[in-house]
Amino acid sequence: MMELPSRFLDLLLVALIVVAHVRRWNATR
Repeated sequence: MMELPSRFLDLLLVALIVVAHVRRWNATR
């Protein structure tokens, strides 16, 4: 297995949170 840099994991986590919030915000509209 290839080890991913911690930065990539942090960016991925942030992206998932942002997508979740955007989808929820759009659903409320």
